[in-house]
Formats: sequence, structure tokens, C-alpha cells
Amino acid sequence: MEEIFVLRGASEKLSKENIEAPFLKLNNVKEVHFDEETSHLTLVYTDKLINIHKLNKLIKRSLGDDISVEYLSSKESKKEKVIGKEEILLISRILISLTILLLSMFWLTPTYENTNLYYIPIITYVIGWFIVSYDVLWEIVENIIHKENFFDESLLMSIASIGAFAIQEYFEGCLVMILSQVGELFEHISLHRSKNAIVDATDLRPKTATILRNNKLITLRAEDVKVGDVIYIKVGDTIACDGEVIAGEGRVNTSSLTGESYPILLKEGSLALSGYILESGELRIKVNKAYEDSTIAKVIELVSNSQENKSKTESFITKFAKWYTPCVAFLALFTLIVGGAASGEWLKWTYNALNFLVISCPCAIVISIPLAYFTGIGLASKNGIIIKGGNYLDALNSMEKLYFDKTGTITQGKFSLVRYEVVGMEEKDFLEMVYRIEKRSNHPIGKAIVDSLDLKIDNDFKGRSEDIPGFGLKANYKKNEVLIGSRKLMEKEGVNVPLVESYSTLIYVAYNKEYKGYLVLDDKIKLDAYDFVKNLKNNYVKGIMLTGDLKGSAERVAKELGIAKYHAELLPSDKLNILENDIKENPKSVIGFMGDGVNDAPCIARANVGIAMGGLGSDVTVENADVVIMDDAPERVNDAIKVARATRLRAMVDISVALLVKVTIMILSLLSLVPMWVAVLADSGLAVVLIIYSVLLIRKKIHKKKEIVL
Repeated sequence: MEEIFVLRGASEKLSKENIEAPFLKLNNVKEVHFDEETSHLTLVYTDKLINIHKLNKLIKRSLGDDISVEYLSSKESKKEKVIGKEEILLISRILISLTILLLSMFWLTPTYENTNLYYIPIITYVIGWFIVSYDVLWEIVENIIHKENFFDESLLMSIASIGAFAIQEYFEGCLVMILSQVGELFEHISLHRSKNAIVDATDLRPKTATILRNNKLITLRAEDVKVGDVIYIKVGDTIACDGEVIAGEGRVNTSSLTGESYPILLKEGSLALSGYILESGELRIKVNKAYEDSTIAKVIELVSNSQENKSKTESFITKFAKWYTPCVAFLALFTLIVGGAASGEWLKWTYNALNFLVISCPCAIVISIPLAYFTGIGLASKNGIIIKGGNYLDALNSMEKLYFDKTGTITQGKFSLVRYEVVGMEEKDFLEMVYRIEKRSNHPIGKAIVDSLDLKIDNDFKGRSEDIPGFGLKANYKKNEVLIGSRKLMEKEGVNVPLVESYSTLIYVAYNKEYKGYLVLDDKIKLDAYDFVKNLKNNYVKGIMLTGDLKGSAERVAKELGIAKYHAELLPSDKLNILENDIKENPKSVIGFMGDGVNDAPCIARANVGIAMGGLGSDVTVENADVVIMDDAPERVNDAIKVARATRLRAMVDISVALLVKVTIMILSLLSLVPMWVAVLADSGLAVVLIIYSVLLIRKKIHKKKEIVL
């Protein structure tokens, strides 16, 4: 069998020799191949490979904490069994050891302790202890053999356990290892559950697609679909690749990308994205992106790689654990020597020092903090927000200013008919005339008028029409001359028209040289842009709009949305200069930028937090962004801030509770007020509680679902 993984971390350590050597020592691995260019690790093995948890332990032992291994992001499934063979084996060992422990304590010890066979219960204690702890002991031996940093929680527990045996506290010596392994078991289960929940939220990639080839419908693996193929989608199917609808009509569920389950209507000419699920109708889609370049594949890759960028809190905890563990080990030894020498009660102070070692294990903090950030990233992706790393969650937490583009970001990015006026003509006839004439035009304004009116009538207009570049068009409609265009066109043709004040695009209409009305087209504001600006203020983030549009148009949008500060008539370089100057003047501030087009990519890349509108945004914009909003709704930025703050809160609670409990039990243990099993329970039990607390973040409700009627 063969499995492919990706190694993440310090590039100087990712050499062929460094990587392949430790894996070749695994009994079931036959071949190891590492590609330095792609960081892909291929393992050929004889039976079921040890899980990802074991592989990361091997990497940590051989190369350090800054290297990790994960499944190749293109794999069909990255889910792990919550309780697999390894967990079942551990449960069995715990139960057997616990049975032996109870047998020794309640039967063998009372029976043989005052006889010549007093060693029998001691032997059974040792057997029970070895059954539950042999893997921990072997891990310590391997660390020593490979000259790795062996001052970790495994060593602390082992010293405490062996020390308990040395002072004839056999029951507590066994219980230390049993409770430690119970904590390890719950850690495994919690990690599997959290990772699987995140995979469920994002990994909805279809496995197959039905296409027409050689006049036959065939089913292929999604990876084998080519650009130009036509995919047939029926109810219940998931769209495999991005493309354009060329036939059919239907409503799709977009929740895998946007986090919202409301249906969207796709019809001929609509853009269909991979990951959409067809709920009604039937579609034929011409593929314009290969499977590996499709939207859903990129989303999953972004989420998969998001843990590569650790937050400041995570990085601090990793460094903290490296120094903390050896320090407390020496502190326990110091306590033993000083306390024993001062009082002469060496047995008592040995016991106190062992207690101190047990409770000082940092696993509760080391596991729960990264898990909180991992879960926060999963919660964001579940709600249609891709955050590329824990460090960007921290940045969102601290963001003070957010610059944002206008067109396509807080507006819809396309012309729409917002109002019209008719003079001396029936409204129905006026609109029908304009619709029929503009239906034949290829100009964007003409298309916008037609799309907005959408009269659903046959275009039987066969008269002559002429486009006049920069002015409008002239048409012969039912043997009458019709002019549709700018004020300049009317002046050129000698038509008197009223002066209409408008910052938007104004189109006049004349019939046989007589003014008959006008149409106003503008870029409509997105419905949730109002909430976006309002909630941005509530989150204490200052919003500033940057746009290349005319000042009048920018002023209208700013006034309507309540945006206090804006800059208009800017070139892309002007936007970048404004952003860079602010960053230079305020080096300690976290400043963000949100945009959607190629011209926004430099600003997104330069900002402390770059936010891209992913659904309509260009590929280069999404690549440069730190945060991607999948449904183009600006209000999702506030949702991202909510996720970031909820994640930080969980991490701070984890740290505070862990330190408070540990320091309290440490003091009590030095005062001989707690037995060893309480110290173990406080350590392992605390780790389990904090892990569950971190994982439950995935269930947090970020925003209210809104029903949209199309």
C-alpha cells in the first residue's frame, strides 16, 4: 500500500537524508521517498500505517517541534476514526492494568504482605504498571537514543511513577500511569473529533462526474475531467469542476462554500462553482477549470494549510513548553534536596517532589491552545470564511482600521437600472421600445438595461440601429428615429433635454427628436453592506473607503452607508500609497484592506490583514489574501472578527484555568495536602476538560441564517 503526505515547517530541515532516515526504522514501511521540491513524502508499507498522531511524534522526536506531517491535501479523505485500533488497544491495556491493580490491592496484598510470599503483590503491581506504560517508556528510550529533548510530560510521569514504587507506594505508582494514559486516550479522541468536524465542514468534493464523450454518457473520477468537457448534473449531484451553465436551469445549495444553505438559481450563462449541490432542475456545465484548480479544491487546500501559520500565542506556548518542562524537573529535585535536608524526612519530601512533577506537566496548555486556534479556523470555514492561519486570527483581533474598495466589495460590481422617468409616452411602450432596441446592443450599458428590465418578450425589432461610440445609439424603430444615449448625443442631434442632477450614469431617450424620458444606472449597494459598516463601528474598527470612482458617486455611497471617511478618483497606485503611508505612520497598529479585483491585489498583499471577496474575486487576489470571504458578503468580515475574538477568549481561558489549577495543586503538594492520584487527576483531567472546551468552539453560532427568495 502507498500513502502520500506533506511535510510543513523549517525548510532547512526538509532534506532527503533528514526525512527518510527515521521512517525507514518503522517495521511496516518498505520504501520511503521524499521530494524536496514539493515536500511530498511517499511511504510504501505492508499493512495499515500508524496514524498521523504517531507520525508527528516520530517527526517531533527526530526533527523538532517546528516540523509536522499531514495528509496530502488532494487526498479524497483525511478523516480519522475517532476510536481506531490504536485507541482500542490503549483502552484494553488500561482495563487490564486497572483489573490487576485492583486485584493486587484488595486480594493479593492483604493475603501475602505479612508472609514469605510478600513479593507476589509487588510483582503483580509491576506487571500491571508495565502493561499500561511500556509505550511511554519506549518513547523515552528512543528520545535518549536519538539524543532528542526528552524532558517532556512522558518523562515526568515516568519519574513520578517509578519514584512512587521506590518509596513503596505501589498503588499510586500504577495509578499515575493509568490516569496519564486515560488522559492520552481522551486527547486522541478529542483531536480526532475536532479534525473530523472541520473536514466535514469543508471536504465536500465530489468523487465522480458524468460527462458526454463520443456521444455516450460516461462516469469518470472528478480528477480526470478536462477543461472543455460538458458535465451533466441531476438533482442531488455535487458539481465537480467550475464552469459555465450552457443548458438547463436549477437551484443549487451553496453551503459548502458560503456557509449558507439557501438556494441560488443557476441558468444559461451562469457561473457554476464546484461544491454546489443541485437541489432542483437539471444542468449542463462546460468546464473551464480543471478539478485541482476548482474553487472547492482551493478552499480545502487553504484550510488544510492554515495551521502552517501559527499565532503568537501558539508559538509562545511551543517555546514555553521546551523550557518549562526541564525547569520544573530541576525545581522538583531542588525541593527534594532542600526539604529533605532541612527536615530529615526524605521519604515525605520525595513524595512531595513526585507530586510536584506530576502536576507540573504542561500538556493541558500545550494541547488545548493550538486546538482552540485550529477549531477557530474550522468554525470560520464552516461559515464561508477561509482564514489562512492562527496568526491572522490574532491580527483580526487587533485590527484597528479597515480600508475597503467600493466596486464589487460593498457594491454589486455591475450596472443596474435604479430609476427612470417617462415624459409624453405610455410607460409600457417606453420600456418595451428601449428593451427591444438595447437587446441588439453589445455595450455593457445596453446589457445592464436589458437585464434589469427582463421583460420576457420576443424581440421582433428588425429595424436598423447604429452604435455611436462615446455617445449612445441611433435606431429606426417602427419607422421612427429613436436616440438612446448621453446628453452629448442629444445636443449633437439637436434634442432639448432637461438638466438632471445625478452622480450616476444617466441615459436620455428621444423619439423623433422629442425628449421622452431618461434612465439612471448605477452600481447597487449590497444589502448587507449597511450591517457591515454599522457592525464594523461596533467592533471598534475604523472603516475607510478607497475607490477609483468619481467623487460624486463615492460621496453618495458613503453618505448612504454612514462611512465617515473616503478617498475617490484613485488609481491602484494611489490606494497603495495611502495604505503604505498609514502603515508607516502607525507601525504598531494592525491595518486591514478588503477588495475583490486584480487591482486590489497589491493592497491586500501589503496590509497587515488582507481580505479578499473570494466568490467574484480574481485568483491573484485570493492568493495574496490572508482571509477569503467565499460569498462576497462584506458583513462576513465582522463574522471573522467574532470568530477571532471567540478563539482568543478560549485560548486565554485555557491558559488562565490551567495555570491557576496547576499552581494551586503544586503548592498543596509541597505542603503534603494532596495525594499523588489527585495530582494526576488534576493534570490529565484538566487537559481533557480544556481540550473539550476548545473543541466546542466549532458549535458556536456566528450569524443568523437569512432566507433569500429569488
